[in-house]
Amino acid sequence: MKVMRLVVVLVSVLVAIALIGLWWGGANAATASALGAVSVLILALKQPPWWHTAALGAVTAAGASAATVVAGSAWGLGLVVGATVLATTPLVLRHGAIVSSTPVVVALAGMEASSIGPVAAAAGIIAAALLMVLAVALLGLAMPLPPAPERAVLLAYVGVLAVGSGLAVGIVSAMGVSHGYWVVIALTAVLVPVAGETTRKARGRIVGTVAGAIVASGLALVLPGPAAAVVAALSLLVGVAWSVMGDQARGAGLTAVAIVLLSAAGATAAAWEVAGERAMLTLAGGVFAAVLGLAFARFDRREEAEELARE
Repeated sequence: MKVMRLVVVLVSVLVAIALIGLWWGGANAATASALGAVSVLILALKQPPWWHTAALGAVTAAGASAATVVAGSAWGLGLVVGATVLATTPLVLRHGAIVSSTPVVVALAGMEASSIGPVAAAAGIIAAALLMVLAVALLGLAMPLPPAPERAVLLAYVGVLAVGSGLAVGIVSAMGVSHGYWVVIALTAVLVPVAGETTRKARGRIVGTVAGAIVASGLALVLPGPAAAVVAALSLLVGVAWSVMGDQARGAGLTAVAIVLLSAAGATAAAWEVAGERAMLTLAGGVFAAVLGLAFARFDRREEAEELARE
């Protein structure tokens, strides 16, 4: 019950931040604000020094801002996405895998919201991050998270996430595929290091997460904007609840679902015109993510085994 109260408060804060963005700059600003808040949510709940969360927001904002500038260059955008992830390395080594939303936010800025410009993109995300820090502090919100994985595992996580998301963005942008960020969403949802997870469990988690992303893309096709926003809020509610209870894998997957639906809530294209495209992109991203995810899971298990052997 305590967990659900915490989650309800968090979702209410996110909705409030999105509404502020909507009032300030319209639908694009609302989307940027909401995604910016999501990108720092897990770190903010760990209650680190406030500037750690602000730094993550600033890195994400800088990446999103640069993405709007290089949006016309496929590989330029891919490099920006990968570089932004790499820039979070000190925070990941300190706090764990807390940046899975970062490449999604940057990719969305370059692929779908470049028209808002670098200043608006950066301002929306930074403002949302600071509002999230303030809300968490004033409301006394916090949640216990499991210890961060080993340093080698976290370095591998950042490297795989940076290279994988950068390549995915570069390839789909070079191919001229619209809504290519679906690939990045599927990728980042899978690449989450989970302490003590066997390769078999990792395989099940990856398949389940990819399937969830595909279902979410299907819902995004048929739900009108307001309904997609409601389902996104509910997905985020349950996802944060899972994270609070220590299941970061399911939490990350449902957060990805929320991001899919949130981005769809502001879409103006007719849903069925892009139905096949989105489904194929999600499937392609899922396959790519599954290959990288299983390889990373094997590396993660090997590092844990070596650590146990040393003890």
